[in-house]
Amino acid sequence: MTMKKIIIPFAFLFYFSSLWAQNLDDVIRFNEKNYTGTARSLSMANAFGALGGDLTSIAINPAAVAVYRTSEFAFTPGFSFTPTQSDWNGSKAESDVFNMQFNQIGGVTTYKSMHEKKEGLISTSIGFTYNRLANFNKSVNIYRENVPIRHTYLDAAADYASDNTLRPENLPDNEWLLYQTFLLNPIAPDSTNYFNAYEELTDAIYTRNTGGINHRQLIESSGNSGEYGLSLGANISNKFMLGASLNFISYKYRETVSILEENTRGLNPSYSSDISSYQMQRTLAQDGFGINAKFGAIANLHPVRIGFSIATPTAISFKEDYSNEAKAYYFDGTEGSKLEGTYDYSYRTPYHINLSGAYVYKKLAVISVDYEMTDHTFAKFSEPNDFSNTLFFLNQQIEASSKVAHNIRTGLEVKPLPYLALRAGFAFIDSPLKEEYVGYDMARYMYSGGLGFKNKSFFCDLGLSTTQYKSNYYIHHYSLTSTTLNTSNYQLAFTFGWKM
Repeated sequence: MTMKKIIIPFAFLFYFSSLWAQNLDDVIRFNEKNYTGTARSLSMANAFGALGGDLTSIAINPAAVAVYRTSEFAFTPGFSFTPTQSDWNGSKAESDVFNMQFNQIGGVTTYKSMHEKKEGLISTSIGFTYNRLANFNKSVNIYRENVPIRHTYLDAAADYASDNTLRPENLPDNEWLLYQTFLLNPIAPDSTNYFNAYEELTDAIYTRNTGGINHRQLIESSGNSGEYGLSLGANISNKFMLGASLNFISYKYRETVSILEENTRGLNPSYSSDISSYQMQRTLAQDGFGINAKFGAIANLHPVRIGFSIATPTAISFKEDYSNEAKAYYFDGTEGSKLEGTYDYSYRTPYHINLSGAYVYKKLAVISVDYEMTDHTFAKFSEPNDFSNTLFFLNQQIEASSKVAHNIRTGLEVKPLPYLALRAGFAFIDSPLKEEYVGYDMARYMYSGGLGFKNKSFFCDLGLSTTQYKSNYYIHHYSLTSTTLNTSNYQLAFTFGWKM
């Protein structure tokens, strides 16, 4: 088989680099904020906006730093287990990821007046904290035997190229690689209609294989995002706590998508040049660094507490490395092609507004509720020279498909003994996208619990949580064939802390 000569015009190179990874999947991932900080906060579903006195609560409401009466240091190691089950028209497959992670570390230093005061400025506090915002470790295995040709990756790629009347030099990355390896072919040299390697071109395009194709797809991701915060707080008359923080966001994401389609039943009619199988592998590495600010207040109207905070959008600069490779195994030879590159761009996350309330019953029990509003339509991509307008159109898609999300977090703590605390929590995490746009409810539900022990100078906490959610994965972005994914995430965290 003769290898096609690779000729990529400059315009196509720019189109490819701009289009590679920026899509709504990135928007969802970049906007994700699911604190897995201290075990106490985790066990109460992070419903800490009005309570304070916890190193993760400072990330939710910076006024929480002003609640501290003494200095404190704590750190939290943890474990995460994420199983996923895929269901493609009754064909099910399972995979999971287990990993150890570092959820949180930080400390607070409190300064008091040398003379005991009851009015005015009682104390000031400075906090240095790190909290993990999101965990991207996940594995998805999709498998189905005897897939009809009309539901294969190759067929969807041919339909996409034909329906959009794309000349070979204007094909996007995936379709370009399929074209280079003879898996996708125009019906004539100057045609923008395509047929795939499972089909035969005579007077028309015919599907030769009637037995089906075996399809396997493995999506593996890893990484996390975290927030480093410097917070300042002031305690006014033990009734009003004010706080502000400057925060730095680190972001690391790695993804590998492997696709294998096998022609196990043969083609009819058959030829010596028929396709036996092909593989595609896409790798993506995203690294980012961002900055935001938060402002908050807590009113202590004993036994009721009310909290309010606002977080500015985070401005993140990203560097992205990608590669995409296809290999086709024919009975008379092998073809391969690869594309790779680097891309720099910026992203603006939504802003967040948090309103919270808590009821403190003596030193025996606490119940708290947080409401958080996130305007996902405010998210935006940008780059210095977006000549192709790809990000402009993506930003329009974000505005049209995203929505204002309303999240609810609730937590309960009961102390049957002075040194023992029992905790529970529940959170509703709203979908960032409109249901009519994605076709299903993307909301997540979190259930949590835990316990804690403390004495005068030391404390340790244990927290557990489980989160379930459903999603649809499309074999090809142009295909109507989707696989249902049911994912659970289990978190186990241990916090060790000292008061000084």
